[in-house]
Amino acid sequence: MNMKKLIINSIIILAAMSVSAQKNPQLFSGYLGTGLSALAYKPDYGDKTGALGVDFGFGYTFTWPKERVTAAERIFNEQIGFYTGFGFSFYNANAKVNGEEVNNGKVVIDDEGDEFELFTTLSGYKEKQNAMFLTIPVMGRYQLDDYYGMLGFKFGIPLNGRYNAKDATITNRARYIEYNNWLEEQEFAGYGTFKNRKSDGKVDLGVAVMLSLEGGYRIRLKSNLSVYAGAYLDIGLNNIVKDSKSSLVNYNADRPKDFTTNSVMSTYSKKTSIMAVGIKAHLAWQM
Repeated sequence: MNMKKLIINSIIILAAMSVSAQKNPQLFSGYLGTGLSALAYKPDYGDKTGALGVDFGFGYTFTWPKERVTAAERIFNEQIGFYTGFGFSFYNANAKVNGEEVNNGKVVIDDEGDEFELFTTLSGYKEKQNAMFLTIPVMGRYQLDDYYGMLGFKFGIPLNGRYNAKDATITNRARYIEYNNWLEEQEFAGYGTFKNRKSDGKVDLGVAVMLSLEGGYRIRLKSNLSVYAGAYLDIGLNNIVKDSKSSLVNYNADRPKDFTTNSVMSTYSKKTSIMAVGIKAHLAWQM
């Protein structure tokens, strides 16, 4: 479908919804949620824990209402709807590695052209990771009287992703392949123990796809103003780390003592996704 047809079809759909809106209730809402909002991954080394995050934004619901009458002649107000909008979500994680030696995963060449393998031990290493996404929900919505539920997908567009660590002790040692010789104390060449090292930088993230579930209860404030309070669960379906690193240490042959490190999330993890669970409240105005 070319762009011209897409625009025409979008106008037709919006016009149809506008006509239907004269008799179909629409909800405009602002929401705020909080809970465990984690960058979920299993590191090959060390431990990882999630952290609290926050989620806020705006929503729009288009509904098709009807009354349902039971065999006992009890009347229920039923609504089937489509929910979308946009929001900002913040996700966090903490990683710890202490006393574990790892092979950095690739052959390195020093300033004299000799090849070696670099092994690194992290002690007291604590890294914080955080990310911010612009989230767009595409969900079906069902409401029966004052109870509601939503199921669908969320798409997250990365706005920022960073990591930082401090006060880490890093020990490097090298095995020169041709000579089968180990170098462990030549600090000028980047080998030995380096204390109070800091590292921070950007994590290259891609679009996140999440299965999303939410449910709760409506509290009426006025005839057209309500609070929808409930719980939500977002489960990431794909790997969001766009550029995984093959090595923890960025070795610089010209300045080997001033090496830098990458995030353990992008180095020691095969897959990183999103996992969020918490409580959420929508302040909704019905038209």
